[in-house]
Amino acid sequence: MKKNATRWRVILAVLLVVYNVIVFAVPFPKNAAFFVSWLFTLAAIGAQVYVVRAAFYQGEGVKSKFYGWPIAKIGAVYLAVQLVLGLAFMALGFAVYRCGFRWCCMRCSLACRRRGLSPPMPPGRRWSDRT
Repeated sequence: MKKNATRWRVILAVLLVVYNVIVFAVPFPKNAAFFVSWLFTLAAIGAQVYVVRAAFYQGEGVKSKFYGWPIAKIGAVYLAVQLVLGLAFMALGFAVYRCGFRWCCMRCSLACRRRGLSPPMPPGRRWSDRT
């Protein structure tokens, strides 16, 4: 088990290095949208450590589920979507700063909410009722 855990960490470390090389080698405008997207993507890569540990080492193995979906699949899809959209928001940062920030915050808050890390809404209120 220790070999597999080390393998996952090495894979995530290589992904982190390759992502940072691509991000800083391509001449994206280094504005607020760039850094917001970069930070949320780093957080998504860091969250994979927790996802891998929860999916393969703490739960019932590969069959550990979250609302009927394998936890590892949810983490992999989240990371892939974050990588693609993070790069897109970096490339178009001058035009979509507010949209990018809101999108990254929404994904992060939904991920935390599904893991039970945020307080629930008061009784009788829904997310759609917010003002």
